[in-house]
Amino acid sequence: MSRFRMLTLGFVAASCLVALACGDDDGGEATRTATAEVQRPLPTATVTRTLTATATPTSASPATATATPTEEAPAPAATPVVTQAPVVQPTQAPQPQSTQPPPPPPPAATEPPPPPPAATEPPPVATEPPPPAPPTTVSVSINNLAFIPGSIAVTAGSTVVWTNRDQFPHDVTSSGGQFASSTMQRGDSFSATFSTPGSYGYICTIHPFMTATVVVN
Repeated sequence: MSRFRMLTLGFVAASCLVALACGDDDGGEATRTATAEVQRPLPTATVTRTLTATATPTSASPATATATPTEEAPAPAATPVVTQAPVVQPTQAPQPQSTQPPPPPPPAATEPPPPPPAATEPPPVATEPPPPAPPTTVSVSINNLAFIPGSIAVTAGSTVVWTNRDQFPHDVTSSGGQFASSTMQRGDSFSATFSTPGSYGYICTIHPFMTATVVVN
């Protein structure tokens, strides 16, 4: 049963109560009017405003019936869905590759690099030999059956002087025959000059074990 029908029956019931309470002709007329209103065909159109029916009896407490139809909210309209077709990108045809061979590399230089400059040596400096030492005079003693010193070195042109300081007689004789002295007693001397470089050995012929050497530079 709809809400409108229930409100209408409530309104009729309230009208009957008012008629019974009044008990006069007016009440009967009101009852008949209410009954006639009930017997009318119910409207089928949708109620868009609020309907209020009020019956006011003369002696009884008022009874009020209110019918408030509920207005149905309209269904939301369907939102159209717009679908965008995909954009097709045009395919680019591959470019043909060049079949031309790359250029040959430049020929390598075959000429050898120039040789580095030779180091120049400074010209040799002429060095003069040192001048020979001046001629000198060297003394040799004969003592205790020996020539002292036994070996001497002199420069060319030098002179050697032998002096007998021994108690025995001695002489000075070259092994190669370059020089020779006579027998010398104690305190006697003998000298010889050496002009040619070389080594000169000598002895005492009285005492052959006595030997010595003169080196001339």
